[in-house]
Amino acid sequence: MFALLTAWLDDELQLDGLGSEPLGYSGGADSAQAFLITIAGSIITVAATSFSITIAVLALASAQFGPRLIRNFIRDVGNQIVLGTFLATFIYCLVVLRVVRGGEDEFVPYLSIAIASVLTLASLGMLIYFIAHVSNTIQVMNVVARIGDDLLATITRLYPEEIEWSQQEAYAQARQADPLFAGSFRPVAARRSGYVRSINYGRLLEIARSHGVRVQVPLRAGQFVSRGASLAEVVGDDGTLPDDKALAEAIAGAFDISVSRGSDQDIEYHIDQLVEVACRALSPAINDPFTAMACIDRLGAGLRYLVRREMPSAFMRDRDGVLRVVLKTETFPGSLDAAFNLIRQYGHQSVPVALRLIENLAIIAEYTADPYELEAIKRHADMVKHSAELQMNEPADLEALEERYQLVVRSLETPDFEAI
Repeated sequence: MFALLTAWLDDELQLDGLGSEPLGYSGGADSAQAFLITIAGSIITVAATSFSITIAVLALASAQFGPRLIRNFIRDVGNQIVLGTFLATFIYCLVVLRVVRGGEDEFVPYLSIAIASVLTLASLGMLIYFIAHVSNTIQVMNVVARIGDDLLATITRLYPEEIEWSQQEAYAQARQADPLFAGSFRPVAARRSGYVRSINYGRLLEIARSHGVRVQVPLRAGQFVSRGASLAEVVGDDGTLPDDKALAEAIAGAFDISVSRGSDQDIEYHIDQLVEVACRALSPAINDPFTAMACIDRLGAGLRYLVRREMPSAFMRDRDGVLRVVLKTETFPGSLDAAFNLIRQYGHQSVPVALRLIENLAIIAEYTADPYELEAIKRHADMVKHSAELQMNEPADLEALEERYQLVVRSLETPDFEAI
């Protein structure tokens, strides 16, 4: 459309006698055609090379960081802008080329050719940026930092409310309450196999209220469900087991099931990405403890942020106060398990990894006074210490391990005050 607009402006300017001063171009129609053909051919070659570089980067990222991180590179805005600029310049030149006429009715769109020159210079600048951007993108520390930032952003989006220190004890007591529905439930089968990408909780509550039933959800976003497996379980307000196909379809429609996981309602999606990078770095083929420690630091930062956030209630009531939906929600101990279990198992022979795990556990413990969460932190510190002691033979390493373990113990006893 832009090319057609500039060609129309060229035609109007020349018809009005305003095009006698060419905009940096003094050739005829044949020269203009050759000029545009040269630009289009060069740009499409550069675009093809850029696509090839992108594919090579994706292959490298898949091998080094894991195939789940490819999505992060594909959605990179910088790469999209560069490739879009190349294609836009190519298409612009093709469209302008078709309006150039030779012979007696010669027409040379000087304005359009000048704009093509500007787009060519912009494409050259984009090429320089692309080379620098790609080389910066595949650096492991930048990859880990981006995933860590995504983790913090997802936590903020899903759990916006921060817990005050004075609310910790009451929050822990409230979470211990677990009023399960009594009696039997009729399962609602999944219509397809895949990962639960998101659950429309508001829709579930409205369905339960309008149909006079109670709904129990045995899974959460991020988990895999097989076709025919139970997505939810329902029981009527009177204790009967409803056999309503429309009700089952409505409940199944509240679940978004996809072939892959996403971060819509799943913070462990980003946690698992960092864990995968760390575990690959600890493999015998790579043996890079520094990358693993960087992942542990980012996981620790995310967990320190998560421990101060209020998790949503597992119990949903309607406007009359009737308990309608019971959910399986995210918990801090569950996120802690997802973050540190695999790294501890893969890195049990690495002294610096074990020390870094305990250091982060000590720092996380400073941010909570919840006994439920402190117990989970203590359990992980004990597991890391036990696994490391079985592998360490150097007394100095054992001394460093014990020193850091005592930091965890002191943090569990005396959490820090909130920073100002």
